[in-house]
Amino acid sequence: MSIQLLEKGKERKKRTSPVNENPGKRSVSNNSHEIHEEQELEKLRNEAGRLRGLIRQKDEEISRLNEQNLHFLNSAAHDLRNPLGVIQMYCEFMQSEPEAGLDESIDEFISVITSTGKQMQGIINNMLDYSKMESGRIGLELIPVEMDHLLNKAILISAKKAASHNITLVNDSAETGIVLNIDGHRIEQAIYNLIDNAIKFSKPGSKVWLSTEKADNGFYFTVKDEGQGIPASEHPKLFKPFSKTSVLPLNGDSRTGLGLALVKTIVNKHNGSVGFDSETGKGSEFYFWLPV
Repeated sequence: MSIQLLEKGKERKKRTSPVNENPGKRSVSNNSHEIHEEQELEKLRNEAGRLRGLIRQKDEEISRLNEQNLHFLNSAAHDLRNPLGVIQMYCEFMQSEPEAGLDESIDEFISVITSTGKQMQGIINNMLDYSKMESGRIGLELIPVEMDHLLNKAILISAKKAASHNITLVNDSAETGIVLNIDGHRIEQAIYNLIDNAIKFSKPGSKVWLSTEKADNGFYFTVKDEGQGIPASEHPKLFKPFSKTSVLPLNGDSRTGLGLALVKTIVNKHNGSVGFDSETGKGSEFYFWLPV
């Protein structure tokens, strides 16, 4: 379209809008472009669908493998527990019978077997508890529990092992008076596992501090040690089942990589959270939080 303008007595043309010299050709071009875009979108939709299918397939494979692993873990733990229980029973019987007439060296050997058996029993129990909780075959028995009492009980259980490793447990907790609706047995197990973990990686003659705090509308329990600390590159391994860092126990204790994983599972089932701070050469601090 064009209009006539008069400027200083002269006539000239000014174009006010583009002119389509070949409207039919442009229409065909537009249609072709739209068809191409639609084809590209269809390709993207198909590819997205294919990727979703692959992700779904991988998720199903991972779930199946997890179920198989948990089943194997549960079966292995059950198969180990029964014969181990028989060995412990006979050892304890021989130690308790003065008529057995065991000389001092044999009695010492039996004591080692009994102690090792109890250690293995603890590992097996962790394996069973983890597999049951992860598979949903074990529920929580929630009742009101006084947290200060629960902590003192866990400290008493841990004190003997700490003393045998020449490690001092320091209860740095103030009386909180907090009562939580929890599964007391499971939370006690979580507390014990954190204390046991600190003892394993602490130097003889060092201290392990235990503390509680009422904060963030909940209850914090913290264990701090003077151990070796954990390299930052290995922090992602913590709380994952069967994951072990390069840091080895200092007292010859065994480890399965299940202790911290079980703590996380127990706390998560109580709608709580876990965390840690660790620095190489300075020690570690592990804690969990439970809602009030």
